[in-house]
Amino acid sequence: MNLHTRLILCACLLVFSMPTFAQRIALDDSLSPRQNYFLDLKWTPQEIGRAITAMFNGRAASLPPLTGRIPNVDTRLNTSAFIGQAAKIYLTLPVLQTGTHSPNNMQLSWRTRGKFLSGSVRPGQSTLVFEGIIDQAIMTEVFDFTLSIENGDIPDNFTLETKYEIEVTP
Repeated sequence: MNLHTRLILCACLLVFSMPTFAQRIALDDSLSPRQNYFLDLKWTPQEIGRAITAMFNGRAASLPPLTGRIPNVDTRLNTSAFIGQAAKIYLTLPVLQTGTHSPNNMQLSWRTRGKFLSGSVRPGQSTLVFEGIIDQAIMTEVFDFTLSIENGDIPDNFTLETKYEIEVTP
């Protein structure tokens, strides 16, 4: 076998032995009931003193985060195309959140009540919420969200825009 043939064989082996990278696919959540929630952003009692001190000293950048709860968010994901497959589902928070002045100052955290994992995410990031075999055409979960806004950046007419993505795993 000449050198040229050996190089071609090595290149083929390298290409075919490389791991394939899984691709995430957006999940349809249109079956989720659309609801409007009242978001009351406030400081915890422990943070009020820190906030008053920061404002009095002209240090708005050191204000504690404002937090608000969005309970009982019923989510229904259409996973019918993935039944019987091992998969990971991610909650994604797009970079642009309607009503925020600076999405970098925001964090969304949650607790769940079923099969999904609790966690947190910032705009432009994704967090794993499920890993396992998809065994239902519609996967449902109830999220209790907590939104934190740093530096006193109170949103105007805020809309929470979560997205869900699935990645089939080998």
